[in-house]
Amino acid sequence: MNTLQAIADYLKGRYILQEYPALHHQYKKWIETQPLKGIQVLDATPVFQNTCLKYTALLAAGAKLSIGISEKLPYDSSCLHFLQDIGLDIIPDTLHTRQFDIIADCGALFSSFTVRMGYVELTRSGYYGYQNSRRPVFLTDSGRIKEIETTLGTGDGYFRGLERLGYTHFHNRRIVVFGNGKVGRGIILCGQNRGAEVISITDTHRSGFSDCPIIDFRSSQEVISLIATADYIVSATGIANALAPYSEALCQSKAIIANMGIEDEFGAEVPLSRVLNEKRPLNFSLEEPTQLRYIDATMALDNEGICYLAHHPVPPGIFLPPSSMEESLIEVTRQNGLITEELNRLYRH
Repeated sequence: MNTLQAIADYLKGRYILQEYPALHHQYKKWIETQPLKGIQVLDATPVFQNTCLKYTALLAAGAKLSIGISEKLPYDSSCLHFLQDIGLDIIPDTLHTRQFDIIADCGALFSSFTVRMGYVELTRSGYYGYQNSRRPVFLTDSGRIKEIETTLGTGDGYFRGLERLGYTHFHNRRIVVFGNGKVGRGIILCGQNRGAEVISITDTHRSGFSDCPIIDFRSSQEVISLIATADYIVSATGIANALAPYSEALCQSKAIIANMGIEDEFGAEVPLSRVLNEKRPLNFSLEEPTQLRYIDATMALDNEGICYLAHHPVPPGIFLPPSSMEESLIEVTRQNGLITEELNRLYRH
């Protein structure tokens, strides 16, 4: 049995086509054109069942695929064992001697690996690890598509994570959100939809999203007061140790505390036991951290970045996805997916 058929059997009955219109479109196109034939690709997207659909598009394109893993990234161990069993190379982030043509990274965890053509970076937190790269870096996180995942999908995942642990009461409860970028915005919108009082703590000099009360993170006493009165606190800054100045207040708070970024945003003074899921992103405690319908277009765009690097000479440094590439994937998602109405609301907001 070939690898593509093995993955198809593994996922049989798990998803319907309308949950992954962009990846399915990519698969159908690439199995005919083979744009990555012979290209050595390391994909470090967190390994979960829905990630296998990302792999099928890359394999259909002819890529020589390896899977990157790290102790810093959550993964589904049973899915990882399946991938090993069907013969895919599993590469830990400590194996620096391996070289690849292209690395699709997450959080810059593989930025020290040598590549011939360039990197694709999935996350905003990974941006900082690639600022001085000597190779081209396609930043998947930068555009409109990532809003689907991080605004709609991650907001949904935060609340599904809370509900799985038995925290189901949000109406008239106070939720304090550190950061109001794409992830924070999604949590804010989902919290408001659940009737919560949501307050954002952020850099007011930079923030452009103000559909809830905003407190500047420099206003120490006001922040400490909010921490003391919060029912839920969630960190979504994407910056390691961003909440460290408030470690004492966080430890004393009675709030349910969670992290939604890859980094430890709380710092060493806040113990693992004080934060749900031991500081790992709360949605990664779920079997499906982000529902496929919300992450499909992001994974497809990440794949497009791999294909772009394989066929376009690009100077060193970070560059953004072409707008035409994003719009094409958004239109496929809008026409053939399950989230048309949510997309319309997101892009109207």
